[in-house]
Amino acid sequence: MPARGKFLITLAISLASFLISSKNVFGQNLLKNSGFEEGIEPWESSGGGATASIVSSPVRGGIAAVEVKNSSTSSYGIQQKVEGISEGKTYRLSGYVKITDPNVEKAFLRVGWYDENGNQKITSDSNQITGLSDWSELVVERTIPPGVVSAKVRAVLSSKAGGVLASAYFDDLFFEEVIQPTLTPTPAPTPTPSKTPIPTPTNTPTPKDYSNIFISEFMAYPESGDEWVELYNDNGFEVDLYGWYIDDIAEGGSPPRQISGTISPKSQKQFSLNSNAYLNNGGDDVRLLNANQAEKDKVSFETTSKGKSWSKDKNGKWCQLDPSPNAPNPECPKEEDSPTSISTSTPTQKPPSPTPTPTPSPTLKIVPTEATRSGEILGEEEEATVGGFYPLEATEEAGKAEEATPAGNKNSKNKILGGIFIGAGLVAIFGTAFSLWYTKLK
Repeated sequence: MPARGKFLITLAISLASFLISSKNVFGQNLLKNSGFEEGIEPWESSGGGATASIVSSPVRGGIAAVEVKNSSTSSYGIQQKVEGISEGKTYRLSGYVKITDPNVEKAFLRVGWYDENGNQKITSDSNQITGLSDWSELVVERTIPPGVVSAKVRAVLSSKAGGVLASAYFDDLFFEEVIQPTLTPTPAPTPTPSKTPIPTPTNTPTPKDYSNIFISEFMAYPESGDEWVELYNDNGFEVDLYGWYIDDIAEGGSPPRQISGTISPKSQKQFSLNSNAYLNNGGDDVRLLNANQAEKDKVSFETTSKGKSWSKDKNGKWCQLDPSPNAPNPECPKEEDSPTSISTSTPTQKPPSPTPTPTPSPTLKIVPTEATRSGEILGEEEEATVGGFYPLEATEEAGKAEEATPAGNKNSKNKILGGIFIGAGLVAIFGTAFSLWYTKLK
């Protein structure tokens, strides 16, 4: 065989070996319609009112891309569920984003990892693109922890200000299992394959601890979309909550939800729990944990109403009102009209109860009776304190005794005067009779 023919055969074998190895390294795309060439299905909104539409320009590859819009300062966008995830294996998500809207705070890719009960155990985020940019690559890779059976792949963005609509373009998403290839040596030199561009790694921020970060509002029973918690930064400086967590009741079984984001001084910010069934509608705890999972704030509630959020006003009072995420909370209604089935980790002191004014107990006096001739005392003067009522018999007897006293005194005086008059009359009669007898003797 001519040398030229041998060279071509060797080249063909080497090229085939390279293609097989490359397939093993990069794996199969587990996403459907990852380039948005077939419309929007099976992609859906990840919550928070985010919307998406297919556009023909700008595109990175093919003839279509997706434009995602969000008016929340929390990260929302589109998502697609992927089944058949195996624990212990490594998965890689990549894609591209283009930002032409100055209202965008950041855009990135996120993977939520779920257990067999549909509970999100942890999330993984790609590098974030901020500011205006042409098509930029986003990449995140993660080895799956035990218990994970499915994933939700998300393309999300956040707005710089609540209520201000922001948009970004995504295209050419790729989600794959990373398989380390088994290299087979070839008998002849093989062409050097072109290298896949590797994004410049971003510096991972160091989690920080702060005081004066409080739970100011939360939605435990949404009408639609995911549950969320609003946090308030009571400091005079911006805080970065990278690596912090939102959790329900301690040791409740569900893992804490990791959050990330900055909050301006004396401001509030909404954080999604990426689930509509994380908090129990019949009562639960909402806890804020730092990066070391130390508790920083806690709120407990016993019940909640669908579509209503628990909100804390400027006086520290909690009540259920219409949701007001990323905005100052309105004042709660009067106490008699507001629910009272919520408590905080810092108990509120109750106002002191008024000291009851003692009602003076009536004093019952017993009038003494006269002593008998034998010296026996029939009654003694005493004071009897009665517990709030007067005995009828004692009152009547006392009245009779009081009435009897002046009448007895009057009868005694009359007897004395009568005795005096009778005595004087007898003396006068005796004197007259004696005078007549003495005259007659003479």
